[in-house]
Amino acid sequence: MYKLREVVIEMTTQCNLNCIHCGSGCGHQADIGELSTEEWESVLFQLSELGAEKVVFSGGEPTLKAGFERVLLLAGKLGVKVGFISNGLFPFSELLREAMCVSNPFAVGLSIDGLKETHNMVRRNKKSWQGLMQNVSLLQKLNIQICVVTTLHKLNYRELPRLANFLNLAEIDSWQLQLAMPAGRMMEQSKLLITEEDFKDICNEVLLLKSQFPGMNIQSADCFGLAPENSIRSDCWTGCTAGISSMGIDACGSIMLCLSLQSFKRHENIRDKPISEIWETSDTFDFNRKFSKSDVQGNCKECEFLGECRGGCASQSFSYYGYFHSSPFCFFRSFYKQK
Repeated sequence: MYKLREVVIEMTTQCNLNCIHCGSGCGHQADIGELSTEEWESVLFQLSELGAEKVVFSGGEPTLKAGFERVLLLAGKLGVKVGFISNGLFPFSELLREAMCVSNPFAVGLSIDGLKETHNMVRRNKKSWQGLMQNVSLLQKLNIQICVVTTLHKLNYRELPRLANFLNLAEIDSWQLQLAMPAGRMMEQSKLLITEEDFKDICNEVLLLKSQFPGMNIQSADCFGLAPENSIRSDCWTGCTAGISSMGIDACGSIMLCLSLQSFKRHENIRDKPISEIWETSDTFDFNRKFSKSDVQGNCKECEFLGECRGGCASQSFSYYGYFHSSPFCFFRSFYKQK
């Protein structure tokens, strides 16, 4: 039996920006079949009964979803750790501020892709930076933890040192770094994807920044692959958790391995079956639950840590190659494995 611990929810595909690197390809209109507020409340009750410990709301832009404040409040009342990720374009409404004060999110993620000029260029909106800074001040006044999320590609990764210095001066609590992948709108921008040499430069920079700014919780996402504990992240990563302890739910109720895997086939929907039944019986998660070394091809096939890591980030592997267990980037492979 697998214990569901964390769920990432795509509240809506609607977004008020048109970011270059968006892996979901979200637009200004919501999908016709999106779940209602009442349906999302039902989802939360089911997740609570399943014992889920953490729910993160994403999008699109989750704050655009009508009734989002109600859903946030319910998660808090059910005792589920709750957080959400926002582009922060517009100042959070008074209603949302009140909901945050009651639900007490463990963190609010704000997407920051560089300093002002770079960020606005990537977000394709000249007012994006201004909105973000207003929300940073607002969240700090409310004493709510801020986690900055930066998606790296060729347009911004060289700005990491200056961005780190700014975030430190702004007293940001934590900073998650992740790598853009060929999905959504980024499929049209493949020339902007990082190379293996870029990846090595990024990892070296992360190691340096973690030593320079020990008070800021800097963490590299799963897409950086296997790495020693307390190097580019604080914990000892044990591979993709999709179907093992986590899953995603898209805006229309379809079960996903994670929200980054937009291109993977989805055929189980919470409108058709209870979430507990899907979690316990769906073959959607077989790639992880029935993992076999003999099925692995590509980069990771001969790795000594294959049984532990299972080929790294599933989203990265599938978006680059169309199959799992062969992530294109891996800290261990780049820095330790003998060529």
